[in-house]
Amino acid sequence: MKVLYESAIDAKQRHDLGDYYTPDWLAECLVAATVTDPLHQRVLDPACG
Repeated sequence: MKVLYESAIDAKQRHDLGDYYTPDWLAECLVAATVTDPLHQRVLDPACG
């Protein structure tokens, strides 16, 4: 959905709305370091808005 949203709304409008996304590489790194048992583990992202 992120790619679709970013292609539909220009960067200035996203900036004016305060919409920011974690880069994919960083999200993947954090998940790899945090989620050790994905089928039996829950993870909360308190920054997810």
